[in-house]
Amino acid sequence: DRSRYIKALAVAAKNQDVEALATRLITAHSATVDWLTTVLAEDALGGPAALRRTPLQAATGLAVKLANLPFTWSTRGAERFAETLR
Repeated sequence: DRSRYIKALAVAAKNQDVEALATRLITAHSATVDWLTTVLAEDALGGPAALRRTPLQAATGLAVKLANLPFTWSTRGAERFAETLR
């Protein structure tokens, strides 16, 4: 882990500011790993997913998909045409 390596270098260089920063990074990283582990375990057990889309995100995703639909159709048509020529 890079934070632990930086902390070791800071201790060796007797740089307390960098050592304190590295300690905070280690703590934050550990909290993130714990949170991800919990979310994945809940999802595996069929529990509430913390990473669920909001209604606004779902609507935005649908709008983007609809806006890209003509491009997707034309791309698929071009691929079929190219495959026919082969």
